[in-house]
Amino acid sequence: MKSLFVGAGLLLLVNTYSGCLNSNSSKPKDSLESARRTNRDLNSVDKSASDFAIRAADGSLMEILLGKIAMDKAFNPRVREFARVLVQDHATMHEDLKIRARSSNIILPSTISDKMQIEIDKCIRESGTLFDKKYLDLVINDHEKDVDAFKKASKEINDTAIKNFASKCLPLLQMHLDSAVALSSGK
Repeated sequence: MKSLFVGAGLLLLVNTYSGCLNSNSSKPKDSLESARRTNRDLNSVDKSASDFAIRAADGSLMEILLGKIAMDKAFNPRVREFARVLVQDHATMHEDLKIRARSSNIILPSTISDKMQIEIDKCIRESGTLFDKKYLDLVINDHEKDVDAFKKASKEINDTAIKNFASKCLPLLQMHLDSAVALSSGK
């Protein structure tokens, strides 16, 4: 009788495990794409403001996540301190963006995009000074794009809340870019 229960238990365990392996459910959809689709379906949402806000949220979430990693992993103490500042500044910016987006009926992604995750994964494979270089290169690349996007948004977006957010954050992003370039060049 005991072996019958053990056999039934094993059969149930194997069926459950194989059901999980054979499940057709793939990884959860990219949060960024989900937010884009939702905003596109809402007629009251300004497309240019929505696209900008989604990209800004994705960038801030990436800077926060990667910055937290760099705070522990960076070799150079100045890079660790820079990462701490980026985490703090981007967390504040992200909270401000969430409030403004909510007032404009814009849905933001809750996690970073697959594209940003790939960039983080490439960076965290490294260690020591090579990690510092990859981290700073990624920060510079991201902030160059951010500065351009925020300049454009501060001039062209019709949604006042999002436009004001872009104008308010632009000087801080430029300062981050300048600091990352200086750190990268050893100044």
